[in-house]
Amino acid sequence: MKKSNDICGIYYFTNKINNKIYVGQSVTIHNRKLGHLNALRNNKHSNVHLQRAFNKYGEECLIHSVGALCPKEYLDNMENKFIKLFNSSNRKFGYNIRTENNKFPIESKIKLSKALKNNSDVVKARVKMWLTRKRTKINQYDLNGVFIKTWNSTPEISKKLKISQSTIRKICTQSHGCYSLKGFMFREHNNSIDNIEPYNRYKKVKIVNKVKQVNCYDKITKELIKTYKNASIAAKELNIDSSCISKCCNGKIYYYKQYNFKYN
Repeated sequence: MKKSNDICGIYYFTNKINNKIYVGQSVTIHNRKLGHLNALRNNKHSNVHLQRAFNKYGEECLIHSVGALCPKEYLDNMENKFIKLFNSSNRKFGYNIRTENNKFPIESKIKLSKALKNNSDVVKARVKMWLTRKRTKINQYDLNGVFIKTWNSTPEISKKLKISQSTIRKICTQSHGCYSLKGFMFREHNNSIDNIEPYNRYKKVKIVNKVKQVNCYDKITKELIKTYKNASIAAKELNIDSSCISKCCNGKIYYYKQYNFKYN
């Protein structure tokens, strides 16, 4: 039951036998202390290290202390400072499982990883998830677009033909210029095995912009002064803006400075 004079802040338990510390935070410190002791007495505490110390040394070995009082929004930051101060996430000095910023220490990660690998229920769950997950069937074609076979999944193709899964997906969607690899094309099955267009039909033709020559005329006499390879070269030589030359060539303006420009 919550006490009427309960306080918000940081608390810690000290083992008077070995001086190891457990740091915690709560908006109701006294109430949280009772919760810890109740869990420890019933051998159900979430912190296995603190529970083992309680079982080994007894309840009288743990001394409860209030570290600091602070508003609720500062609890996380203050708890991290106390964990760092006491080095309580180090198993030599304390019982905290998590380090500052709520990251698990390396030794805990290794133990957790080994426990999950050896847990038969976890292995069964992973196998079940792998067997029941949704797979997209993929059709394989030659470069003439003739159907070859249907694969059950992208990983299967990747393993058999030594093609990365990302490349197969790009070929299926014809993105980033990927249309074939190792002499094959691929498409999603979509309940159809019809032949597709030949490889050459999917290749993108590179569009080369034609370079337009520019004639420069005198504004008054309208005599041809010089023909330039393009507007940029003309602008550089005459020390004028190339965009104005283009506007003049496209009929948006009649002349620029003492010149008139037209495409050759």
